[in-house]
Amino acid sequence: MNTNRGLFYNSTIKNLCIGRRYEFSVYLANVCKIDGLINPNVRFEVRSAAPNSSVLAQLDSGSVPVNTTVMVWKKYGLSFQPPTSSIVLLMISNVDGGAGNDLALDDIALRVCSDNGNGFCDSQNG
Repeated sequence: MNTNRGLFYNSTIKNLCIGRRYEFSVYLANVCKIDGLINPNVRFEVRSAAPNSSVLAQLDSGSVPVNTTVMVWKKYGLSFQPPTSSIVLLMISNVDGGAGNDLALDDIALRVCSDNGNGFCDSQNG
């Protein structure tokens, strides 16, 4: 994906269990094989759903390095505990597109950090 600075992934998740710990993660790779181009740099955010949309957790990938021989995948992730049953997962490019900032994404995941249950609660019991 060749992207410009700004939001490029936005997903609302509902029926989470309030207070349970979750992990939002993704594998990223820089697809450019030439040094000197713009390296991808992604901010991951977990926000509470509207109306207040406050930041619950945030992580910057930093510069995703180029490898001139083979594409290298690296997992990025952050954990959070939702105060409400609905959250928004965001990925935001911190750098401009153009010559570089080409990245690949794989295995976007939201998982519960526990072996008790699947992490999703009945919408009635939030």
